[in-house]
Amino acid sequence: MSSASSPWSSAYSFPWTSSSEYTEIREIDQKIDWKTEKTLKQQLEKAQLENSIRKQKMEILGLEIAEISKNFEKSLKGIEWRRLTFEQLSAGNRLAMRMLKEQLKEIETLRGGIQKNQKNQKTSENQKTCEAAEHIMKYVMEQRKMQPSAK
Repeated sequence: MSSASSPWSSAYSFPWTSSSEYTEIREIDQKIDWKTEKTLKQQLEKAQLENSIRKQKMEILGLEIAEISKNFEKSLKGIEWRRLTFEQLSAGNRLAMRMLKEQLKEIETLRGGIQKNQKNQKTSENQKTCEAAEHIMKYVMEQRKMQPSAK
């Protein structure tokens, strides 16, 4: 508060006071103005310091947010990489399963063919055995015919 705007600044405000009283009042007014000014300056300095601290905290928070954002982006890339890897592995597994099923069908077909061949081979062997037995029987029969009868 300046002395010009103070109610004590004019000698005409107190016509009943003497000049020494006026000087005394003026000194008190100046002390009050000085204390008010000092208090206001202290409050301003305190507010500026608090504002500076808040700005620093905001800057730190901004850096922390940037770091969190950077880590988040990095995590997203990692998740995307894992998703693509999973898709590739899944596709590979599906292909492998298809191939295994096809190979299983081929194995079953080969087993069927082998069993059929074994049956055919047994049948062929049986036929050969029968043919041989027939041949032997014919031979024996012919030999009997050629021998004089024992009558």
